[in-house]
Amino acid sequence: MSQFGFIYKTTNMVNGRAYVGMCSSSQRFKHYLGSGKLLTLAINKYGKDNFKREILEWCNSDKELRIAEVRWMEHYDAVKSESFYNLHEGGRGGHTGSGYSTSDMVKKTWDSYTAEEKKSRVGHLGKWNKFGVKNPTAKKALVNNKEYACLKDALKDYPHVPYSSLKRIAQKGTYNKTHNLKAEYL
Repeated sequence: MSQFGFIYKTTNMVNGRAYVGMCSSSQRFKHYLGSGKLLTLAINKYGKDNFKREILEWCNSDKELRIAEVRWMEHYDAVKSESFYNLHEGGRGGHTGSGYSTSDMVKKTWDSYTAEEKKSRVGHLGKWNKFGVKNPTAKKALVNNKEYACLKDALKDYPHVPYSSLKRIAQKGTYNKTHNLKAEYL
């Protein structure tokens, strides 16, 4: 049976912080470092040359790959550990499994930055540093027949739904069985 993909660990050679992930695209086997949000920020900050990737395990199917990723994440306690960039438990899951929401974990990471690092990260936002209804480009949305001033307001009523999923559903204007909701922009 051919190898479907692999579990890898990418390590920042500057600060030692790592990321555990999976890769199943043969085009990316050679150079793929990962695409986690915090890892991507770190690669942009430190440069690709300051990261090394090691393959932890090869897998023969998508199911095997997902199970292996969860196992390796648990092995390293990657979501809870300050030594890792991971925000989710792996296996293409939806919640962090850590008792913290993704927002809490991102805030914790944000709070660890110096004032200078924070300024450099938000300096490029310009007029886009306003969120929700304060954003002049925010669109009204209809979620399960309830109108919201903006899509982010709907998260109060649907905290179990990741914003990215809600946005994707609203962009398509369809019903989603997984989250049991219909969303569309008005």
